[in-house]
Amino acid sequence: GLVLTHRTLRMSQRDQGAGTSAAPQGPTVAEKLTALRTVVRNEENRDVIKKLVLYSFAMVLVPVLIFFAVYFGLEVASSMDMHTRLIFAGVASVVAVNGVIASYVVSAWSEDTGAEASAKQKSS
Repeated sequence: GLVLTHRTLRMSQRDQGAGTSAAPQGPTVAEKLTALRTVVRNEENRDVIKKLVLYSFAMVLVPVLIFFAVYFGLEVASSMDMHTRLIFAGVASVVAVNGVIASYVVSAWSEDTGAEASAKQKSS
């Protein structure tokens, strides 16, 4: 029988693919990182990236802080049992995260784009 080693199999595959074009491959990790660095270094993108990072932290921190503030605040202020306090704290944190999302949407919606800013400058 025919025994193919790993090396001969690779050579055979390479020789078969020599006459045909190889399937296009996507960008490498290094190319992706270079593109990301280019985007981040662009002066026009800095405000957008800052806003994205700020709201990303807010999406994590605000609901957690609200949860614990409501949970322990109700513990001190009332005689509710633990399960009721957990429900109120959970609902408050869901409302808080929706508030963060809504404020991000309003902030992004009211942001000037480059075309709008240049049109305002031309008209004045």
